[in-house]
Parts: sequence; structure tokens; C-alpha cells
Amino acid sequence: MINLDLQTICTPRKYVRGIAYYTIELVRNLLQRGNYDYSGSFFDYQKERNNRGNIEEYLGDSVSKLKYLYENNEISYPDMLSAITQGDSLFYQGKTYDQWMGMDADLYHFFHLARMPHNIPDKPTIVTVHDVMPVLNELKDGFAQGTYEQFMNSFQYVWEHSNITVVADSECTKKDLVYYGAIHPERIHVVPAAINETLYYPDASRPDIFQRFDIPKEYILYLGALDPRKGIDTLMEAERILKNRDIPIVLTGNPSDMYNLSKEMEKTENPKRFILTGYVTDEEKRSLLSNATVFVFPSRYEGFGLPILEAMACATPVITTKVSSIPEVGGDAVEYIQPGDCEALATLLDDLLEHEEKREDLRTRGFEQCKKFSWSITAKQIEEIYRMIG
Repeated sequence: MINLDLQTICTPRKYVRGIAYYTIELVRNLLQRGNYDYSGSFFDYQKERNNRGNIEEYLGDSVSKLKYLYENNEISYPDMLSAITQGDSLFYQGKTYDQWMGMDADLYHFFHLARMPHNIPDKPTIVTVHDVMPVLNELKDGFAQGTYEQFMNSFQYVWEHSNITVVADSECTKKDLVYYGAIHPERIHVVPAAINETLYYPDASRPDIFQRFDIPKEYILYLGALDPRKGIDTLMEAERILKNRDIPIVLTGNPSDMYNLSKEMEKTENPKRFILTGYVTDEEKRSLLSNATVFVFPSRYEGFGLPILEAMACATPVITTKVSSIPEVGGDAVEYIQPGDCEALATLLDDLLEHEEKREDLRTRGFEQCKKFSWSITAKQIEEIYRMIG
């Protein structure tokens, strides 16, 4: 029996982003392949959060393929995160993860390094690591208090336990794990994330969101977290020097609690040029991507870069940054700038907005590039690791 930790998808729909998305898609594909017996597990102290309901919603019909779904209602998950932050092993009261869950699995798979409990039984275990942003000097201040400690303590925990194998989304993340986590490279396997072809494809429809926010035929699109880590400040600086003064900029996503988006927008040449949609559904996201004139993703660091893949799958021209894992995803199918280079971003935007043939070339190349990434291939590679260590 392989147990899949499902805590990363115990969240309301509007908060489902990179790691939750990864978990949902990989677990669905593993269950649909049916090559192993799987169980799932999660915490929900006194059933306060209806986490089982979230899991059943996101996995859909696939949830029935789990042999067991273990729910622990005795431990508060935030308290467990606090124990990871403080390195407090006494929190677990001498009981291992499987004892708290009442299970007996042969292999365990966790999908978030910093939220993996530090009481795993001495059995084959995999943890997927998506990035190490909270320990990078230039980015760590943008995370909630305690996140740095969670990562550093988890690095130490993995380093001390040879039964734990690491899966990284990219070669970049693998290198970071070796450098920042002192984890031996032979313990790390690179398995890229992927794209859900049934969710992301060219879609010319314009649902209600276009009327609701008065989004015109042509627009620049940014999609993701609205904070400096994703380079949103670079896009705002670029707005001041864009020669094209007419085309609006649509910002889709939730502003960070640690970033005053409204205040930063007021510093731009024309704050009214920005259209903020907030959270959007998968269907709205697909349509916004498909109809965008250009998609801009000026991130300062990515462990993988799912929004780039989603945009290419929707045949949208992409401008992004040549940093971290992003070139592994974008290949030669996107236009690159250096992080923070607002002048280069403005120049590229003006060029693409003016030349349809260049946009069409990027659409074609991007659509081909995204075909290299498939959840069925990712799931197969994960199963090969199960066989190797199990």
C-alpha cells in the first residue's frame, strides 16, 4: 500500500495554486493508472474544516479508487506546522505518522517539504520539493513568519533520514536542494510537473468575466500571485515606459497580504489601466489566457513555472524571465528578459503588440513546447521511483 499525503489540497478552491494543483493532478493520474493500491491521509482537528469534502471535490471520481482515506481529528494542523517551525519533536508524543493516522502503509509520499511531519516511520518515503524560495536571501522576507525555519528544519530532517527520497520539479530545484539543503544529489530525482490538456487549450470563448470587468479584445495578461516575488513590480515599472498607451493590463490572482498592491498601482503612470479580476475559475483562466494578446510572467524565481506552461497550452505568446527553472519549461518558445528589467519588458511588449507575425510565431512554438509535459508521463516516472525504493 502506498499512502499519499493529501494535506496540500485541504484548502478552499480560491487558494488552490501551484502545490495543490500539482497534488490534484498527480494523484488523479496515479489513481487512474491503477498500478498500485493507494490510500490517502490528512489532518482535520475535530472536523473543523471539512477537509474530506475538499479532497472529494478536487479528486472527483478518482477518490473512489483510494483503498482507504485516513483522517486524524486529534491534531491541529497549524500546531503541527508550529512544531516543524520550532523543531519540537515532543509535539508528536512519541507516536509516528502512521500511528497517529491508524494506518500501515508500505511507502509514503508527501507533496510539500516544509509541511511534511517530522515523525515519519522508518519506511520508504518520497517528498516532492517544488522550490526553496523561503531560504533565498533575496526572497525569504516575502514569506510568512516561520516559513524559513520550516524549510531549514525540514532540510535537516531529510538529511538525517536516509529512508527519504526527494523528487524535484526541475534541475534548478535539484541544484538548490544540494546547495541549500546539503542533500546528496543521488537522493534527488527530477520529475517535471505538467499540464492538464483537458483544462488548458486554445479557447476563443469570452465568458461573463469579460463583461464584468469590461475587458476589451486586446489586453496584456499577468496571472499568478500579486507580489514582488513574481515580478509584479517590474510589470508596473514597465507600464510607465510602454509606448503603447492604450492596451490595458489585466492582473489575475490574489494580492499578497504582505504587499500593498493598491499603493504600488498609484505610483504608475496610469493606475486605471490595470484591471484586477481577483480569483478566477479554471474555465475563466483558460479563456483569459487564450484571448490575451501577450502573457507576461516576470517572476524572480520559480521552482517550475506552471503559468508559463498553461499559457503556451492556450497558444498565447509569453514574455518571462531567464532565471531558475523557467528556461527548462519555456525552452526557445518564449521571449526572455532578466528579472527586474522593466525597460527590456516594455521594449518586448511594444514590439509584440505591434507585430502580429511575431506573436503568431510564439503561439506556434509555445503550443509545441507544452506537448513535452504530460501528467501521464509524470505519473509513470513517479511510479518508477516507487518501484525502485519500495
